[in-house]
Amino acid sequence: MYINVTAKAQSVFRFYPQVADPEAAKAQALANPLYSWHATYFSVQHHRQVAFINDAADLLVILPNVYSHDYRRLQKLFEDQLSDQLHRLGLTSRQIHQYLKQAGPWQINRTINRQIVGNLTQAIRDNKPLIGGQGRETLAGLAQQIRQAVKADNSLVETVIFSDLPAWQKGIAKEQQAAGGNRRLQNVANQLRYLEDHRSKIKEEDYDKTVARIGELNQVLIKAFVAANPDELSAKTLHRHQSRLEFFLNSIVAYQLGTIYGPLVTDLEEPLAHGATINEMRQVRTALKKFFQYLNEQGVLSDDDLQNDKEELRYQLVDQSMEEHNIWDNLDFASFFNPPQLTLPLFDADTEQVLASYCAACANLYGVISCDQAYRIIMKQNPQLPVGPHRLADWFEAHRGDQATSFTIDEIGGDGSIIHPAIYRQDLQQRLLTDQLGLPFYLPNKEQLLKYRFSAYQEDGLAVRKYQQSLVEDVHVPQEETLKWTARVRRLFNDQFNRSFTDNQADLEREMAAEGYTWDSPAARQRWHAALAALVPGLRLFVNRGLTLPEREQRLAVIEEVKRHKGLTPAVVAEIKAARFDPLDIIIGTTFLDGLTEEEKTAIVDQLSALDIPTLG
Repeated sequence: MYINVTAKAQSVFRFYPQVADPEAAKAQALANPLYSWHATYFSVQHHRQVAFINDAADLLVILPNVYSHDYRRLQKLFEDQLSDQLHRLGLTSRQIHQYLKQAGPWQINRTINRQIVGNLTQAIRDNKPLIGGQGRETLAGLAQQIRQAVKADNSLVETVIFSDLPAWQKGIAKEQQAAGGNRRLQNVANQLRYLEDHRSKIKEEDYDKTVARIGELNQVLIKAFVAANPDELSAKTLHRHQSRLEFFLNSIVAYQLGTIYGPLVTDLEEPLAHGATINEMRQVRTALKKFFQYLNEQGVLSDDDLQNDKEELRYQLVDQSMEEHNIWDNLDFASFFNPPQLTLPLFDADTEQVLASYCAACANLYGVISCDQAYRIIMKQNPQLPVGPHRLADWFEAHRGDQATSFTIDEIGGDGSIIHPAIYRQDLQQRLLTDQLGLPFYLPNKEQLLKYRFSAYQEDGLAVRKYQQSLVEDVHVPQEETLKWTARVRRLFNDQFNRSFTDNQADLEREMAAEGYTWDSPAARQRWHAALAALVPGLRLFVNRGLTLPEREQRLAVIEEVKRHKGLTPAVVAEIKAARFDPLDIIIGTTFLDGLTEEEKTAIVDQLSALDIPTLG
C-alpha cells in the first residue's frame, strides 16, 4: 500500500519504509489508485489529527489525537479505523481482510497528485468540526456520514466496494509513456490551421458562424487539457487556467478570427485596452504556457511553434509604463546580502501555522498590507522564527494567488500584498490604499494582533459595550447573544465595506428581523442606530495604516541620526524593526549626503544586512 505524505507530515511517518524509487512508486500508485492513499495532519485544540484519503474513492480516514508515541503503530491505528468505517459501509470482515492483504505493507512516498491533496484539504475543512473529540463517538459519526454519502452518490459506490478486487497493475513511468496525440485532437488542429490560413477570405456574412466554430474547436482542446491535467494541478488552479483560456481564446482571439496558430494568440497587451487588467493577462500567460506545452506533447503544436510562442509570451506585459515591480524583484536588495538563503527549504509546520495566522490577522485588521511590511511585523514580534527575507519571499511566492478563506496573496501597485477576500477587485484595492494615505499605522501587540485571525473578532471598547447594551435594552437580544451580533456587524461591514452605511444597516435589520428581533418604538430604533453608527468606525480598521506627517518627518530625522553617528544606533534599529522605516531609505539617503566616506557607507550597508530585513524597494 502506498501512503503519499505531504511534506509537513513526513516526520510523522518516519518509522515506515520509504520507497526506493519515488518515480517508479508514483507510476505504480497511479496505476493502482485503490491501493494508494494521500496523508497529512492538522491540529484541533493543539492535538494532532492524521488524515488519509483514498486515491480512488472519496473515503476519508481520521486518526484523532495522535501523539509521538503513536507514530510507530500508525499502520495498525489506520487499519483499525478503516475496518471500522468499512464495516459501517456494509463490507464483511473477509472483504476488508482481503483488501488489506492485497494492498500490502506501507510504503511511504511524497504526494503524487495535487488534485487529491486538494480534495484531502477540502475534506478536512468540511469535516473538521466533527473531529478531535476525546472518544471514538465522533469517528462513528463521521463513518455514518460517509455511509450516507455512499448511498447518495453512486460514483462512490463504484470505488468503495471491494468484493471484486482488481489485481495490482504494472505502472508505466512518465518517460515510458507514448508521445504524440490522438486523432480527434489532430482533426481539431487541422481545422484551426485551415481557418487561420483562410482568415482573409472569410466573408462578412460568415463572421458569426466562424467565430462560433473557432470557439467550439478551442473548447475541445481546452477540455482535453483539463481532463489530462498534465502537471497534476489542484482543482482550483486547473479551474483558473480553464477560465482564463476560455476567456482569452474564445472571447478575445476568436472574435478577431484568430486561432492558436496565429500571432493574435500571443498578443496579451491588446486586451488591456478593452478592460482586462494586467494581473488577469498575466494569469492568461501562465495558462497559455501550460496549454501550449500540452498541445506540443500531443503532437498538435510543433516544437518550433512552441518555442516561438514561448518566446513571444516572454516579452509580453513588460512595457515600463504598465509593468508592476513586485516584491520578489525588490528583494534583490536582500539577496545581495546573503544569497545562500535562497536555497534553504521552506518551514516546519509550526512556522507555517504562525505565518498563516499572521496573514489572516493582517488581512482582517488592515485590509491590505505589503508582504514586506508583514514580514517586519512578524519578525518584530517573533524574533526566534527561522524566517529570513529570501525564504519568506519563497513562501509568499508559493502561496501567491491561493484563495484562502481569510486572505489572498497577490500584487497591488507593484508590491506583493496580503489582501482581505472582500477586496477582490483592483478598484476596491486602490481605493483602500488611497483611503489609508496619511493615516497612522496601528500595530497592536502580538497577542492582540493574532486575535484578528478570526474574522469576527472585535476589540472590547466603549463603543462595543454601548452597542451591546443597546442590543439588550432596545432590541431585546439576550445578553449571551450580543457577542454574536457584534461579530456579525464586523463581518458585514468589512466584507461589504464598499457599500454605503445605509445599505449595510438595512441588511443587518433584515437579518435581525428574521431572528425575531424588533424595536418597540421609533425611539428605540434610533438609539440602536446611533450605537451602530458609533461602533462601525472602530470596526473598519482597514484604513488604520499609513504614515502621519510627524512620522514622515521622523524618517528624515533617522537619516540624519545615521549620518551623525556614521552607523546604526539602537533607536534606528528599533524604527526599522517596528516596520516604520525602510532600510533602503537609509541607503539612498546616505548615498546623496556629504560627510560620509565610501568605507562608512559600506559599513552601514553591512550593518543593515545583519538585520536580515527586506526593503520595500
